[in-house]
Amino acid sequence: MDSDTTLEKLISILEAMTGVQRCDITEETTIREDLGMDALAQIELILTLEDAFAIELPETADFRTVGQLCDFINGCHTVSGFSSRFQTASASNGL
Repeated sequence: MDSDTTLEKLISILEAMTGVQRCDITEETTIREDLGMDALAQIELILTLEDAFAIELPETADFRTVGQLCDFINGCHTVSGFSSRFQTASASNGL
């Protein structure tokens, strides 16, 4: 998933969860201050993102901005994609 696609999906999720209009959500938008997400809402966000993007986020994750969160999600896809290919190659080579 490319960065723009991830950002658009993330913004849609944040809009649905917070009621903040998508035109007001950018990469610089802060999760706590601008979106008004308290600790409980952030835990709910993490669970929602794990399902939506098929990733695992650390429970102690502390993302300040939407852009930081987007970068982390993209990093998870890169790592998990590499890991899956490596495991498949290893298994077919008897490793």
